[in-house]
Amino acid sequence: MTAFVILPIVALCTAVFQETILLSLTFDTVRINLAFLLVVYGGFFLEEREGFLLALYLGVFMDGLLSIIPGVYVIVYVSVFFLTRWMSGKMNPGKPWTLALFSFLVSFPEFLVLYAAYGIFYGKDLSGEFLRIYLPQAAVAGIICPFVFPVFDRIAGMIHGERARSINKI
Repeated sequence: MTAFVILPIVALCTAVFQETILLSLTFDTVRINLAFLLVVYGGFFLEEREGFLLALYLGVFMDGLLSIIPGVYVIVYVSVFFLTRWMSGKMNPGKPWTLALFSFLVSFPEFLVLYAAYGIFYGKDLSGEFLRIYLPQAAVAGIICPFVFPVFDRIAGMIHGERARSINKI
């Protein structure tokens, strides 16, 4: 029960940290999407209810901080969570390279939803932004996920009162 009280705080801190401190430490096109990686982690390693709530909270906070179109991040993050949850039964998330490849590939639906939403609501074509922004962001997500997932695992263990968790025991 404690985790359900802490999840909104973790989601808010992640969204604010990503859009303030991490944004100032990264280049314009090469951004670290920590909230997205947390959603993927939640799909693989958290209980379904906790992971869903985390994805929902992250989507709401990212919509509040970034989105011009209400609900777009909620849709993306909840969809990515359910896709990750479905794939967690079909692949071995204990191997870092499978997590890296999956994180790289699953970041593309975010671009597709944003591409469609901006096209529908604003008539704006984001196809030029794919190579400049979204492909490098997907590459960064794939590269850093094996390094940040153990950190997320440690935080999840602290929230649950466990001494140590291991994502590699799966």
